[in-house]
Amino acid sequence: MAKTSKIGGLYVTDDYIDATYGEADVLQKGAPAGLFSLKILDSERFLFRDQKPSKFGTKRIEATFDLATAWMFENTGGIEKLGIGCYGPFKTLDWSIPTSARIDQGYGHIDSTIHPKLAQRNLFLIVKESFERIQESVPEIRIQTDANVAALGELYHRHVLNGQWIDDGKNQVISFLKFSRGVGGGVVYGDKLWGGRLHPEMGQIRVERWKSEIEAETKAEEIFPGVCEYHGGCLEGLSSSGAFTRRWDKEYWAIKDKDHVAWDRQAHYVAQLCVNVTCLFAPSRIVLGGSLVADGDVITKVREKFSALMGKTPKNYYPSYPDLFKDDYIDGFTIPEDGIGSGVRGATILAATLFPKLDVVSEFQSR
Repeated sequence: MAKTSKIGGLYVTDDYIDATYGEADVLQKGAPAGLFSLKILDSERFLFRDQKPSKFGTKRIEATFDLATAWMFENTGGIEKLGIGCYGPFKTLDWSIPTSARIDQGYGHIDSTIHPKLAQRNLFLIVKESFERIQESVPEIRIQTDANVAALGELYHRHVLNGQWIDDGKNQVISFLKFSRGVGGGVVYGDKLWGGRLHPEMGQIRVERWKSEIEAETKAEEIFPGVCEYHGGCLEGLSSSGAFTRRWDKEYWAIKDKDHVAWDRQAHYVAQLCVNVTCLFAPSRIVLGGSLVADGDVITKVREKFSALMGKTPKNYYPSYPDLFKDDYIDGFTIPEDGIGSGVRGATILAATLFPKLDVVSEFQSR
C-alpha cells in the first residue's frame, strides 16, 4: 500500500527563491522497502527586488517567502514535507534535534555571511512562520546547504532520469562546486549527503596563489589580499565574484574575452579545489556551478589546469582513479528538459527523503 504525499522544495540564493511542489508515493509501514515515486509538478521563481510586493519581488525577504509558500499552498492545498537548500554557514543542521527545540538550538540559523539578506537570521524560523500564515499545519522542514542539495539534484539528473538506479555499490559519488558570490562545495554518495559535524565549507580552504601574485610578493609589491572578511586569501577570498571585481576592477560579466588572463587566474583556483575534492572524496564526477564557471571555455581551462596539477597527462595521474580519464569528469551543471534546475530538484528530493525507511529516489515504478 502506498500513500501519495505532497512535498515541496525551496532553493535560496541572494537574488531569488526557486520553488517546486510535487507528489511522492510513500510506502506504508511494513511494505517492501526501497522504492517510491517522485513527481515534480511545477516550479516557479520569486525574485528579491526593491519594489512593492508582487509576484516578481519584494523588499522584505519574509514577504518573498510568503509568495513562494502561498504559491505552493494554492496549487496543493498544503505541503506535508519541505526540503530547503540555502547558502550558509549554518550554526547547526543537526536533524536529531527535536522539532520543538530546533529554534532555541540554532537549527537553520545562518551565521555571518557575505549574503546580507539572511545574515544572522534563522531560516527555519522564517519558513516556519511563513507556513503558519498560509496553511493550518507546518510541514516537516529539512535544511541543507545549497551545494549539497545541488549535488543531490545532479545525481538524480545524471542517473535516475537516464534510467539508472542509485546504487551505493556502484560508487556513484558526485561533488557540486559553486563559484559565484560565495564559493562552496557539496558531496553526495548514493542518496546520502556528506555532512560531518556540520557541513562542508570548501570555500575556506587554503590554495596556492596565482603566479603573478606570488611574483608580486617576492618583489615586495602590494599583493592582492583577498576579500574574505575572516581569512583574506582563502579560496573564496581569491575566487569569488567579489574577488574577481576587486582584482580586475570590473565585474566578471564585463570581461567577455575568455582568453583574458582573468579567466586563467579563475581556472587556476577552481582547478585546485577540483584536485582537493578528487583526493579527499574520489568522486565519479565533479560538477561546476555558479556564474563564474558557467561558460564552457572556462570549464575547458579548468580541465587543463586540473590535468597539469594531477600529473600533466592521464597516464601520469597520481592518484590514478578510473573516472579521471573521462572527458566529462569535470563538467558543467545539467539543464534537464523540464527546466527544473539541480538546486531546487535536490531540495525536493531532500523533502522526499524525510519519509522513514526510504533510501532510493526514483521516477520509476519498478526495476
